[in-house]
Amino acid sequence: MVVRARLVAMQLQKARAQVGANRMSDTSAEEVPSRIAAERGSDSSHNYSAVVLYYKLGSSVADTIDALMNQTHPPSNVIVVDNASKDGVLATVASRRRDLTVLELDENRGYAGGMNAGAKAIGDSTPLTLFLTHEVVLDPNCLRNLTRGMSAGKHSLVGPVLKRGTTGKVWSRGGVFTRWGGVKHILDDRSQPEVQWIDGACLLVDTAKFRDIRGFDEDYFLYWEDVDVSARLRTQGTIGCVDTARASQETATTPIYFQIRNQILFWRKRGKWVPASLAAAAALAKIFIRDIPHWRIKVIEARVRGLIDGLTGELNLDLASLREV
Repeated sequence: MVVRARLVAMQLQKARAQVGANRMSDTSAEEVPSRIAAERGSDSSHNYSAVVLYYKLGSSVADTIDALMNQTHPPSNVIVVDNASKDGVLATVASRRRDLTVLELDENRGYAGGMNAGAKAIGDSTPLTLFLTHEVVLDPNCLRNLTRGMSAGKHSLVGPVLKRGTTGKVWSRGGVFTRWGGVKHILDDRSQPEVQWIDGACLLVDTAKFRDIRGFDEDYFLYWEDVDVSARLRTQGTIGCVDTARASQETATTPIYFQIRNQILFWRKRGKWVPASLAAAAALAKIFIRDIPHWRIKVIEARVRGLIDGLTGELNLDLASLREV
């Protein structure tokens, strides 16, 4: 089933290949859950729905979707949000899978906007909602263990241990704040610090509590929205990383612009100017120590623009892809 933003609702009749597709406006996305339920039936043991966010990854997104659908504890409903990729990949995926819905957006709304659109389409049909990015491959028992961990700990949010797909090396068991107001991943379970945020690659949330905090904050667009939603869900209950739940994802550093902008924005939204100021000072120090001696003009622009936009809340995507070297 395919949902296409701002197009008139229509349903193709079953063709010889028995491939069906529905298209409706993005504003009527709340109608999707009842249609899914009617087609799939209900199963009380499947207590979560899933939102998968896609953007120009290519055909390997099928690995993510297959791993999700083949869970020992599979989802009740699945929405795959296409963040205006316009590459036709999800149409191919949907043509061979009738057990998912594709929501095509007219513009790239970033992580927060795309996930919120998927959550709106799913509604409150299940007590739990899974948010998954397009390159994450879940181990077969991941959701069985996540849902058990959610119930046992009475959490508002849980996530799996994240490992690299190529090496199997763990790169995140949740995360904590640094003394300077930054963030870092927990790499091992020996010290067992309190988890303060969960990486947005894979999040399982209490649907009602997620609604109560009004979902992801779209001011971030990309990066730090997982830190923000974790902080807000911690006001609704505990959060945690479930050690028996595993998922694979390759990882990279946060783009310079978003790292600076969204760190400052996060603390500014909370009225905490000391960590916001420390983030700004760190950006300026890198400009004078790292960038100016090597005349990295574009990097300097990204840092300065990120610093300014973190203070003002403006969003500029022209320099958003530059990363530290």
